[in-house]
Amino acid sequence: MTGENGHPGSQGPPGAPGARGSPGNATVGAPGATGTTGPPGAAGVRGPPGAVGAKGAPGSAGQKGDTGSAGATGPPGVTGEPGAHGLAGEPGTHGSPGPAGIPGNSSNAGSVYTRWGRTSCHGDAVLLYQGER
Repeated sequence: MTGENGHPGSQGPPGAPGARGSPGNATVGAPGATGTTGPPGAAGVRGPPGAVGAKGAPGSAGQKGDTGSAGATGPPGVTGEPGAHGLAGEPGTHGSPGPAGIPGNSSNAGSVYTRWGRTSCHGDAVLLYQGER
C-alpha cells in the first residue's frame, strides 16, 4: 500500500542555457496558387491639375503632296470693245539730205513728181487735196 502524495515543493533556480541546435532544413517550398482577383476599389479623390509642360521641339516637314489634275477648260471670253485712239505724237526730227540725183535731160519739158503715200483714204482719214493723175 502506498501513502498520500505530499505538498508540491517550491520552484528551483533557472537552469543553464542549452547547447545550440543544428540548423533546420533550408529548402523553400513551391509557390502557392494565384488567388482570385478582388473587386475594384472605390474611385479616389481627383488631384489638382499638373503644371504646364515645356514646349516640344518642332516636328519635321511633311511629304510634298501629289500634283492635282488639270482643271477643265473654261468657255471662251467675250471680246472687249476697241480702245480709244491715242494722242498724236510729236513730229519727228528731219533727216539728213539724201544724195544728189542723176542730172536730168534738158530736152524734157515739165517737172516729174514722185507720189509718196496712198492713193485713197480709209478709216478716219480726210482727203485734203487730190492732184491730177
